[in-house]
Amino acid sequence: DYKQSCLVLNEMLELYKNNRFKMIKQTILKDFSIINTTVTKPKKDGIWEENWTVKACSNNISIPITFTDKDGTTSYEINPMGVKKVSK
Repeated sequence: DYKQSCLVLNEMLELYKNNRFKMIKQTILKDFSIINTTVTKPKKDGIWEENWTVKACSNNISIPITFTDKDGTTSYEINPMGVKKVSK
């Protein structure tokens, strides 16, 4: 389910942001992987957008993510309304 995918992705991003790469493998679902990442809006004034395609529960899901870099800290936001299933 898409909401679960977002929750798992959020947890993974938090671990990634905190440089806890070893924990990422331990927390991701068995059938969960990042297939592709694409910058959809280049960085301007510390803000950029990416689209991540993930495989979760045998579905490919497109997740738009907005990143903000302010004072050396990067945060992100996922708009759940933009999350959608894509063809394989």
